[in-house]
Amino acid sequence: MKILDLGVGTGGDLLMLKKYGRVYATDINKEVLKLIPKDYYYEKKFCDAEKISYPSNYFDIVILFDVLEHTEKDDKVIKEVCRVLKKKGTLLLTVPAHPVIYSSHDSALEHKRRYTRDGLYDVLTKNFRIEKFGYWNMFLSPLIILFRLLKPDNKKPDDMSIFPKFLDKVFYLILSFENKLISLGFLLPFGLTLYAKCRK
Repeated sequence: MKILDLGVGTGGDLLMLKKYGRVYATDINKEVLKLIPKDYYYEKKFCDAEKISYPSNYFDIVILFDVLEHTEKDDKVIKEVCRVLKKKGTLLLTVPAHPVIYSSHDSALEHKRRYTRDGLYDVLTKNFRIEKFGYWNMFLSPLIILFRLLKPDNKKPDDMSIFPKFLDKVFYLILSFENKLISLGFLLPFGLTLYAKCRK
């Protein structure tokens, strides 16, 4: 399969994605692209998500992990993603949830917005049929929300860095448990992230 990772960042997901096909890594940050090892991708390219430099009906899967919130015109991005996907192609997407907790942390990460459930649904359904849709990162959300409320001026890109390193394993196990619940068909009632699997 041809897989487009749009807004790849430093390429943290590429080794996992390449198990499923040829991965095309793109980002709007040229300096970040330089950091990605050559064996992580099939092709690497500077690319604006609002004007994807690939032909129509080209990819089987497009990945948009924590990208849409960085764009000026999210509806234009979704329309472009639809254009480059083949018929019955798949979009996999995550975005930060709940505009009410937008903080200096989001500003430090250059987020234009956080999404409501209905707001994201409306953006996606203009071009796609949604197959899976829900929240993720529920169990850790009270801790993170409390921290952001207590330190609203926190400007660190990673506000989890204030916790002891040994807790990384605990956090990982909690998120893995959530992944298992979602894979079994459970819909979490709340979370810091919204995810969607969409079909063209």
